[in-house]
Amino acid sequence: MRGGIFCLLLLIISLSSSGQAPHFSQFNALHAYNNPALVGDAKVPRLSMNFRNQWATLGTAFNTGIVGFDTYNQEKEIGWGAFAIHDQRGNALQSNMVATQLSKLAYINSNRQLRLIGGLQAAWVSNRWNDDYLTYVSDYMGLPDPLALKAITENRISFSMGSVLEYVPQSPEQASWWLGTTWQHIAVGTDKWMGQRFALQGGMKIPFDSPGFFGNRLGHDLDRETSVNMGIQIQKQATLYQLILGANLVYTPLIVGVWYRGLGVGNRRDAIIPTLGFISANVMFQVSYDIPVSSLGFNAGALELTLWYGFENLVSFRGNSRNVRNFLKF
Repeated sequence: MRGGIFCLLLLIISLSSSGQAPHFSQFNALHAYNNPALVGDAKVPRLSMNFRNQWATLGTAFNTGIVGFDTYNQEKEIGWGAFAIHDQRGNALQSNMVATQLSKLAYINSNRQLRLIGGLQAAWVSNRWNDDYLTYVSDYMGLPDPLALKAITENRISFSMGSVLEYVPQSPEQASWWLGTTWQHIAVGTDKWMGQRFALQGGMKIPFDSPGFFGNRLGHDLDRETSVNMGIQIQKQATLYQLILGANLVYTPLIVGVWYRGLGVGNRRDAIIPTLGFISANVMFQVSYDIPVSSLGFNAGALELTLWYGFENLVSFRGNSRNVRNFLKF
């Protein structure tokens, strides 16, 4: 009984604080999940994985895992991919989703620096309450309870759409930026798990030269990715809003960043999120930890891991034009 009540309490808090749907602190490393227009944004075949463990110290962890693959057809300027997500909220509820995505890029100006991308997503969503960890009235009063006879299951098909406007200069020494908007799970009731959400996203990549005391800017130094990558996302689900913003310093092979989630001060604060990662030509690994600054206290922290594997080079090296690709938004 205590375990079931505790699961339900955590579930209620989760619904209030995270907008009902699974969310990730490393939103900048999970573009396709947040906006279907960004599927294939690496311009190479890529396998991606993320795992989030939340509130483990409270005794009943919330675990979310996502695995995806995306790629890009350079000739047709089309990106496509798919991902699967499993969300386990305590022992009482689990949610699964399998989605396929398609994006199309169009150039706005003649020099191809300004680009507009549209994306569509079709998904199958399944949510299931597990009655093994719930306590019913029938357990105490000997009365029949229809909910106690079987687990509650909901299955549905959902559709999402998104768009991205991005500026990618011809010179890799200049700053790049992007702006995106998303309507996820169109026309799905806001009371549903993974109900419809609206989001605005954006980011900027600012390259910088390697400092002289780190090298002579020749040879290997030219093969470094050296930049500051900033990002922001504002999303709304039902009456709930969430803001996350921050930046990563990239000096290959090192990634160091700090992010903030929350809407301001007082009871609208959520977490400070330090990030540490590694990136090589075709592998990116990132780890972050949510340090709560809300009234929930330090026990409500979350560990998150992200791994990318590119079947070709992911990083655009400024010293080798053969490897220059679309700028990554991590």
